[in-house]
Amino acid sequence: APLTHILRYAFNPNLPTYLAYPNSVRLGGWSDPASARAALDGIWNQLPGVEEPIVFRGVEFEESAPGEAVGAYYRYNMDRLLVLYTYQGMDILISVSKQQGESSVGKKGIPVGESREWLFFYSGLTGSMSGAANLVDTYVYQACSINVFIEPEPGRPLSRMCLFKWIQAGGGLFTDMVGSDDIRSGFAPYAMGFKQVLESQLLPPPEDIALNMAKVQGFTTEELRERMRPLANRMESEAVDHPLLSRSEFMELLENAEYMNILGKEEMQSELFKEYMRQFMR
Repeated sequence: APLTHILRYAFNPNLPTYLAYPNSVRLGGWSDPASARAALDGIWNQLPGVEEPIVFRGVEFEESAPGEAVGAYYRYNMDRLLVLYTYQGMDILISVSKQQGESSVGKKGIPVGESREWLFFYSGLTGSMSGAANLVDTYVYQACSINVFIEPEPGRPLSRMCLFKWIQAGGGLFTDMVGSDDIRSGFAPYAMGFKQVLESQLLPPPEDIALNMAKVQGFTTEELRERMRPLANRMESEAVDHPLLSRSEFMELLENAEYMNILGKEEMQSELFKEYMRQFMR
């Protein structure tokens, strides 16, 4: 996809910050939405050929989706730096993030179904699904990433992406629970989700997506729960033959569509937004 397309969807301050990362981010947003909107809204109109580098610094909150390696999800704040510039005729976007302090305690989570479905079970129970580490409280101690998007030839529908990531996570005696192989394995679903969204031929205009999200955010808690019922029923059905979801500690949270009652308002909004986006991924 061209860089303008990436900016309009993945870095649009009027859209959820997790839109382009359905396999790796559960939910997130800017701590100061007004500042982000003032600086980033319409930034894609500066292309091709940025006359002066555009620099934006802000703070985001984010909650990760559980991966196969650890089987836990975490919430944290992070400093974000965005730089858009042109170098030797190439339009380039650099996105840098650095976690602020320690994350919240890890909670047990499980990927469900195929990666292309972006479906995860969030238990709300402290712990992880990672071997002996599930006996201790785990945290992401520090994390940093650098994401570089390069459009080699302005106007061509092609951008290259490079990702560099560092992370330290653990708990108790497990002070370095995530290794290089885990980071690499986590990149596959991250990249798959990104490409799946940004390269979809059915993707509606950003304005339509923003209107849908505003509609979802206007639902009461009871309205959200009612709209979550099909997902809760599917989770209960999936659990019957699932090697992890079928555990008694999780079945208690899934039977009789109970799952929709353990999620908060923000969490249900995220699930319904992803359900809306799935229809454009055929």
